[in-house]
Amino acid sequence: MKHTFIASLLIIVLSCGDGPIESQYAKEATGETETAQKDPAEVIGKKMESQEIAWNTGNLNEFMVGYWESDSLKFIGRSGLTYGWSASLANYEKAYPDRDAMGQLHFNNLSIDLLCDDAAHVIGEWTLFREALADTIGGLEALGNLLQEKEIPISSASLGDVNKKDISRLESMKEKDPFKGVILGFNIKVPGEIEEQIKIKGLKVINNNVIYKTIEDYEKYTESLKKEIEIKELGKLVRPCK
Repeated sequence: MKHTFIASLLIIVLSCGDGPIESQYAKEATGETETAQKDPAEVIGKKMESQEIAWNTGNLNEFMVGYWESDSLKFIGRSGLTYGWSASLANYEKAYPDRDAMGQLHFNNLSIDLLCDDAAHVIGEWTLFREALADTIGGLEALGNLLQEKEIPISSASLGDVNKKDISRLESMKEKDPFKGVILGFNIKVPGEIEEQIKIKGLKVINNNVIYKTIEDYEKYTESLKKEIEIKELGKLVRPCK
């Protein structure tokens, strides 16, 4: 039931070597065969997003694609300075031998500054959520902690998949406050008949196998809901006759 959050400072200097950042990385990020003029900071951000996805799916080789594949790579970790791409990958494989050991990675608060056409300085934070014991109680506790940090109110918390009682409670909550009438789940299952009822009743269940993604999806949902309500309220306004 124990879980761990590891947060640290992230400092990266990216050097492309083969030309401007927007030219080299745009091809990798978009699959385009010709040079695409893109915002270099956006391209670097996309590259780091792809590293997050690779890590969170247990693919260390894909994660390392984001680093300079050269013996001249300098990687500073807890054990000190490591030289070379292959040696850095070997360190990762030793420190994170399996999917459970890798946990869930999230880069945040990134600041990307271009030093010149072919180099950038990236500083920010990385957070690693890792459950020492991969059980549902630990996952529930971790989700609850994140909701409290984000000041998202919790009506009730329970283990297991979505059931009929959850749907009834959700209907009641939605009538009182549409923003609170949402089920947030971490790696849960929604049976077919329950999913059908959710669609018919216009209810909302947000579920993900990555905890922080559940929170992000909820925040996006509430922003979208606010806009819908604003549009409806504007539609009710009585306009003066011409």
